[in-house]
Amino acid sequence: MKALKSKSKALLGGSFLVAFILVGFASSAQEQPGRFDLYDAQGNKLMFIVYEYDQNGTNTAYTVYFSDTTFTRRVVIGRNASGVRETETAYSFNEDTAYTTKYAVSGNTTTMTVLDQFKVDQFHAPYTYTKTDPLKYHFSQKNSTYEYDMEYEYDGNGNMTKVNLYDKNHVPIYYGVPSSISGILPTQNKLYATRSSINLKGDNVLAWEFILDRESKVKCEVMSLLGRRIAVLYSGILPEGSHSRILRLGRVASLTNGVYVAVMSIDNEPVVNTKFTVQRIRGGVK
Repeated sequence: MKALKSKSKALLGGSFLVAFILVGFASSAQEQPGRFDLYDAQGNKLMFIVYEYDQNGTNTAYTVYFSDTTFTRRVVIGRNASGVRETETAYSFNEDTAYTTKYAVSGNTTTMTVLDQFKVDQFHAPYTYTKTDPLKYHFSQKNSTYEYDMEYEYDGNGNMTKVNLYDKNHVPIYYGVPSSISGILPTQNKLYATRSSINLKGDNVLAWEFILDRESKVKCEVMSLLGRRIAVLYSGILPEGSHSRILRLGRVASLTNGVYVAVMSIDNEPVVNTKFTVQRIRGGVK
């Protein structure tokens, strides 16, 4: 149990590296990436973030995916009347609150306190980050070995090209690259279904109906409530027009009793999801 708790904290701590990268992104029109890809020091892609902006160009939310496009969380940013970020609330795959980060600014130093859905402090001491240079930040936590330095890189035209993250000995550990891509695919290639739905039709059966605006790669998957892929019910290229499929869940041996989510995606982008409960002892799915 102790090892599991330690692993959970390590994963959560790693996830906040993504939040750190957000520092300063929305400070100017030149720093509004549609997407940000995060790599380790060896160049292995770890995850990516897709950003949302309002009509004034203010960053309002972002969604984090692992490199294989598996959803990890969606984060909504809360700002005060002056537009200063005060909170970030992270939501899980089934839209439950995972945790909330509260921000407090004093001069060049920002303090972050992270609370889970039960209002319990996840790190027992706040993280702080301090601007040490116009392009550099230092991250630390009181009474902890967690210390990081972050540096921004820009090209000759003033466009951000890279963000580097170092440990306390200034050894590279992560780097990120922003881009104008605003989704899992470039904006001009993003495809959606209209009037799409996934409905339960008796034991072990899902009825899936949708209309495509053009030929697309379509998939229906079963996910756990934490966003882990359990099974693929359908995957294939379908033409433009109306479609319907009957998906028989009883054929999926890996579906033990519990609550799951059926997710429809088009060209790897989720467009609709439906919760359902598996109760095999009673002979089917409710």
